[in-house]
Amino acid sequence: MINRSIILFGLFFATSNAAYAQSKFQTYGDYPAAALAAGAQGTARYEILVGKDGRPKSCRITESTGHPDLDTSTCELMMQRGRFHPKRDEAGKPVEFTYTNQVRWRIPDESKISKSE
Repeated sequence: MINRSIILFGLFFATSNAAYAQSKFQTYGDYPAAALAAGAQGTARYEILVGKDGRPKSCRITESTGHPDLDTSTCELMMQRGRFHPKRDEAGKPVEFTYTNQVRWRIPDESKISKSE
């Protein structure tokens, strides 16, 4: 069985003093089955509207991978797992903000995937 802790794609989060994403690693099971079978790879750029509570309110793809399954999964995963420290105004009150970044979907070389019993 393939070790579920293998990262098949990277989330690259930019950080700042105001806000940053608390990422969770994606696993083999997160790669859309049809995209994996087709060998689909690519980079999806996205934009998230983050609420005052630090949770994503909406997500949209700003630059497609060229593969709808990967684009859809990008926003689904970010909406489910994305958590941010709320941005604050001058008075220290939480405010909504827009966060942009990208997800690189890559299928690893089979020889580099560790096997577990």
